[in-house]
Formats: sequence, C-alpha cells, structure tokens
Amino acid sequence: MIAGFGGNGYPSLKGIGGNGGSVIFSADESVKNLAIIKESYPHLVIEANMGRDSLRHWLVGEPGTDTTVQVPCGVKVYNEHASLLGDLLNHEDKVTAAFGGLGGTARNRYFGEPGQIQRITLDYRALADVCKS
Repeated sequence: MIAGFGGNGYPSLKGIGGNGGSVIFSADESVKNLAIIKESYPHLVIEANMGRDSLRHWLVGEPGTDTTVQVPCGVKVYNEHASLLGDLLNHEDKVTAAFGGLGGTARNRYFGEPGQIQRITLDYRALADVCKS
C-alpha cells in the first residue's frame, strides 16, 4: 500500500500544499470474502491520491482523496512487523493502514512529504455473526 504524497507549497506566497490521501480499511457486512480485493486490485497494490500543489491563484492545495477498501467483518489488519493495526469486528469499523504525507509548509521548506508505504496482512476469521450493526 502506498499513501499519497503531500503537495508542494508555494514559498514566495506562503502557500500550503495539500496533504496526501490515506489508505483505510473498512468493515462492511455486505462483503462476504477477501476475493473482492484481488478483483479490485489485481496487482495487490493499493494507492491513495497525492495532495495538490499550492498555486499562485490557489494558495491552499487540495488534499488527496483517501482510498477506502471494503473488507468483510472479522478481518484483522497487521503491518509487516506483525503488529496489529486494527481489528474490524463490527460493520463500519475502520483502520487507517497507511497515512498520507503532509503538504508543503514553512516547517518542511514547502516540500510535500511522502506518504507511508506499508506491507500488510489481512487475517480473516470466518465466524458466524461476527458483524453487529
């Protein structure tokens, strides 16, 4: 997964670049298995959008849109170090798996920062009635 890169700022006018989008996993009781992820992302690379650069006529860049991946209830999300990021037991539970980069400001010399790159593992526990509304 690759979160969006933050947009660059506009130093001479103190413009601020938009933050990059994040990658979010959301539990959905209408999703029955993880096969939909392989269908939607055949190369298993999930990317969020970049933040927009600040411009002379648009001093605050638009943030990149988040990418939300629907998964069945009962999925645990682990990072590459086998640390649990989130347990999506109930309908509409969410976990941000990769955070977008910050947009360019005076603090980072107006250069947008890269978003997180994560390798994740999804552990699906197929239990009856895991979801609760």
